[in-house]
Amino acid sequence: MLKILKQGEARLNVIEYEGVVFLRVSHGGFNLSEVAPHIDAMYIETTDEDVINGLVSKVRESNKVSEYLMPVFASSIAMKPALETVVDGFVRNMDFFQAARQTREIQERIGQIKYSEVGDENYDDYVLKTLSFLFSRNQALMPFRKRNSSTGYAYPFLCNLDHADGFSQLEYINTAVQDGLLNTTLVDKVNHCPHCSDTFLHFRESCSSCGSIDLKYEDLIHHFKCAHVAPLSDFVQGDKLCCPKCDNELRHIGIDYDKPSEITVCNTCNHQSQETNMTVHCMGCGKESSLSELNTHDVNSFEITEKGIVRAINGKKTQVITKHKQVSSNVIEWDLFKLYLRQETKRAQLSGSPAAMVSIRLNAEALWELSTHESGVLQHEVLNILSSYIRPTDLVAARNIFDYQIIVTMGSTEYVEELKHVVEVNLIKLIKDNLQIESCSVEVFSEELGGNANMAIV
Repeated sequence: MLKILKQGEARLNVIEYEGVVFLRVSHGGFNLSEVAPHIDAMYIETTDEDVINGLVSKVRESNKVSEYLMPVFASSIAMKPALETVVDGFVRNMDFFQAARQTREIQERIGQIKYSEVGDENYDDYVLKTLSFLFSRNQALMPFRKRNSSTGYAYPFLCNLDHADGFSQLEYINTAVQDGLLNTTLVDKVNHCPHCSDTFLHFRESCSSCGSIDLKYEDLIHHFKCAHVAPLSDFVQGDKLCCPKCDNELRHIGIDYDKPSEITVCNTCNHQSQETNMTVHCMGCGKESSLSELNTHDVNSFEITEKGIVRAINGKKTQVITKHKQVSSNVIEWDLFKLYLRQETKRAQLSGSPAAMVSIRLNAEALWELSTHESGVLQHEVLNILSSYIRPTDLVAARNIFDYQIIVTMGSTEYVEELKHVVEVNLIKLIKDNLQIESCSVEVFSEELGGNANMAIV
C-alpha cells in the first residue's frame, strides 16, 4: 500500500510503501540529519542530472553510517546511463515494490555494521566508507565512461564522496588493494599523456622526414608487362593510365596492372615513403609525444574481500605494537620445521623416548584486518612468546599468522600440559592487548610423536 504523507514544518513529502518510508525530494532544501532518523530511503523526483548528483553527494558526504549508506532512488523519467551507477535504482510509475525490497536488503546489511560514524581525515576513514558501501550493496565498485574525466572513466561513489577526479581518485583505493581489502578485475586499459596524464589524445600520422602532418596518400601501381612500380599520379595521362616506363596503356586492373600497396607523399617536403611516424597530440596540455612515450593505466573494478568485509563490519583497523625483541635460535622456518619433525618422529619411534608436537591456532576476526606489515609484526611477537616458554632443545615455527607448531623433545606429559596452558593464557593476552579487542580464543592441542601417532601438519 502506498501512502503519501506530509511531515514537519518544512512539509517534506514522505512516501510509505509496505512499511518502508521514502523521503520524496526534488531539491536539496532540507536538513539530512533531521530527517534521516524518520526515513529508510530517498526518492528523487527530477530529471535534472546535476540536481540528482548533488542530492546523492549530500547523502554520501555525511559521516554518519545511517546517512551516507542510505538507499537513494530516482524516477525512471530521469533514467540515463550516467545515473545508473549513481543511484540504487529507478522507480517506474510510482511503483515502489522493487525499491522497497531493495531498501530492506540494504538496511539489513547496514544493521550488521558495528559503528555509527566515521571520520573524514585520512586513508582509514575514506576506505572504511568505501568498504561499508560495497558491503551494504553487495556489489563491486564499477567504473563508467565519463568524457569530462581526465582518465575517461569515473567511479560514481567516489565522485560523490570527495569530488576527486583522475588517478588521484584511486590513490587510497589502490592502497586498499595492497592491504588485501579489495580485489581487482581488469575492465580496460587507457593510454595517457606522459606530461599531464590526460587521456584525451589525438593520434595522427606525420612525415618520417620532416614531421609534417600535411600528407596525402596514393596507390602504388604495378605494371605487369614491364614490372614498373610507381605512384598512381605517374601513370595518369589525361583520362587514361599509361606506363611512364614503356608507354603502354593500362586498361584493366588485374590483367594489365594491380595496386599492391599505398604510398604517403608529404605536401610540405615532397618526401615519399610507405612508412610514417605516429605522433600523439594531447588535447589537455597540447604537447606532442611518441607512442612509446605514452603511459598505460589499468581501469579496474574493485570487489570487497573477506578481509574487507570484516573491516566494513567492525570499523577501523587496530594497531599492533611494533616493539619486539630478537627471536631466539629455536625459531625456525616452516619448511625446515617439517624436516625436523620427520626426524624427531623417527628418533622417538626408535628410542621410545617421549616427544610431542604442540599445535596452536589463533582465532580472532581482527587478524583478517591487519596489513602485511602488521601481520609480520604480530607473528614475530607470537614467536617471541612461544620461544620464551620452551626449552633450548625444542623448536617452534609459524605456518601463517594463525597457525604455529612446537616440537617438544624429551618432554614429559606434565611439561606438555603446563606448556599448553601457559601458551594459551599469554597469547590471548597478547592479542587482546595489541589488537584492543575483547573477544578472541586460542586453540592449543598436542600429539605424541612416534608409535602410531600421525604428524598433524596441514
